[in-house]
Amino acid sequence: MENRFKQINLCMIEDFKQFLKKKGLTQTTQKNYLTDIRSYLGWAARNEICDTRDVIRDTFPYTLPEIQNWFNQTMITSFKNWLVLSQTPPATINRRLSGLRQFGNFLVKSGWLKENPAKKITGARNTGHETREKIWGQNMLKEFGQALKNEGQKETTIKNYLGDVRQYLGWAEGRESRGK
Repeated sequence: MENRFKQINLCMIEDFKQFLKKKGLTQTTQKNYLTDIRSYLGWAARNEICDTRDVIRDTFPYTLPEIQNWFNQTMITSFKNWLVLSQTPPATINRRLSGLRQFGNFLVKSGWLKENPAKKITGARNTGHETREKIWGQNMLKEFGQALKNEGQKETTIKNYLGDVRQYLGWAEGRESRGK
């Protein structure tokens, strides 16, 4: 992780730290959860989900619409997928998700969110070749669908094309598992 992301000292992070202390968690667990949220925030900034300058200057978005923009089920799933594709060990992925769940609990308890989006994210079970390929395929399908939409294709056409590609991928996967 780059040094500038290690220096994050946000009011929200400090409030989260106090939240963890009040829960009676061990120092190690608190440290790990803070590292997890900093990792997520760094990933979000690097992927332009939030402004890196805001993270560094202590002016990280602190309004409800902005929090919902960078802390939602889609973004957390994307973060998890990035960890899987980066070949992060499953135990580390699951700990990071646990830290994000705690952060979501903090946001709900603080009144920033009504519901914790991180609770809906399942843990990592298998980060092997098959899972990485499946995630890669899902991402490619989304990009293909968006490209078709950008070309002005009708929703039914997009749906049909994506269905055809999924059917082909299923056939190819079955063929590969049969050794043909």
